[in-house]
Amino acid sequence: MEPQEINVGIDTGSKQLDIFVRPTGQFFSITNDKNGIKHDIKRLQPLKPKRALIESTERLELEFVCAAHKAEMPIIVCNIIPN
Repeated sequence: MEPQEINVGIDTGSKQLDIFVRPTGQFFSITNDKNGIKHDIKRLQPLKPKRALIESTERLELEFVCAAHKAEMPIIVCNIIPN
């Protein structure tokens, strides 16, 4: 049986990031600051995600994006276009 690829979805807020890992179903929230992000990157790295998608929200995602890039985690910034 082939291992399933791991994908991470991140909802961005000013005070916290809500993180969902697929297909494991893990869900958790972290503070959207250097300490929370550092802890989260260390938590996600062993999962070897194929990609992490983060919602673009008034640049609140920037610190996570920079940390993920520095850790060589594949990161995609998603812009949601309203109808």
